[in-house]
Amino acid sequence: MLKAILLVLFIFCCISFISLSLAKVRTAYLNDKKMEKVTLNMGKSTVLRFMEKPKKIVIGNQNYFNVEFINNDVTLQPQGIVNTNLFVYCENNTYGFVINVTAGGYCDDLVKIKWKPETRGILRQSSKIKKVFRLKKVEVIVQFDGLLKILIDSIWFNKKRNLYLMDLILKNEAQKSIKLSEIKLNLKKEGKRILKQFHVCKSEEVAPQEAVRIRMFTRLEKKKKFSIDIEYQGKKKTVTIQKKYL
Repeated sequence: MLKAILLVLFIFCCISFISLSLAKVRTAYLNDKKMEKVTLNMGKSTVLRFMEKPKKIVIGNQNYFNVEFINNDVTLQPQGIVNTNLFVYCENNTYGFVINVTAGGYCDDLVKIKWKPETRGILRQSSKIKKVFRLKKVEVIVQFDGLLKILIDSIWFNKKRNLYLMDLILKNEAQKSIKLSEIKLNLKKEGKRILKQFHVCKSEEVAPQEAVRIRMFTRLEKKKKFSIDIEYQGKKKTVTIQKKYL
C-alpha cells in the first residue's frame, strides 16, 4: 500500500514538474516588419506585458477570446481552439501578433513585449546618407541635472522625400546605468505628436559616464518648426527646432 502511495506521489510530482517546465516567460522584440507568434492553451491565461500602456486592440476572432486590460498588461484567455491575429495599439507604436491556440503542452504564460525598430545598416551607412541628405548642425544641450545630458547634435534632411534624421548624443551622468526604455522621446508639431516617427540606438542601456548616439527619423510634409519632448523620471523638457534648421 505504501509503495502504491509513493508511486502515485512520484507520478504526481513528475506531472507537476513537466507542467512547470512547459510554462514559459520570455521577452519578444517587435517592429514595423515583425509580427510575434504567441501560443495559448485552453483553460489558461497568457499575459502580454508592454513597456507602454495599451489603448486599443483588434483581434481577428474576438468571440473566441476573453481579453482584459490591467495597467500595461493585456491578458488573453482562449474560449476555443481558433488561430487568429492580434494588433495592440499603444501610445507610440502598434504591435502585431499571430495567435496560436492549443489544447495542451507548450504555451506562453508571460511575454514581455519591447519595441526594437529595424536597425540593420541604419546607423552605419553614414557615407550613403551624406550623398542623399544635407546636414545642418544644431548643437543644443538638454540637461537633467546629475542624471543625464542630451546633445541635439545635427539634422539631416532630404527635401525631395521630406525625410528628416536627427542625431542625439545621450550621456549618462548618474552613478548607475540608465535603460533607454525609461527615456521618452517624442516629436511634436503645433502641439500634436507627429505620427511618422521612430528612433534607433545600438544600445539598450547606458553605463555611468558613457554616451550613446540616438538617431530619430520623421517625415514632414510642410517645412515648419517642430519640437522634441524629452521625458525622464517624471520630468519633461522641450526643445524647439526652428525653421532655419529645416
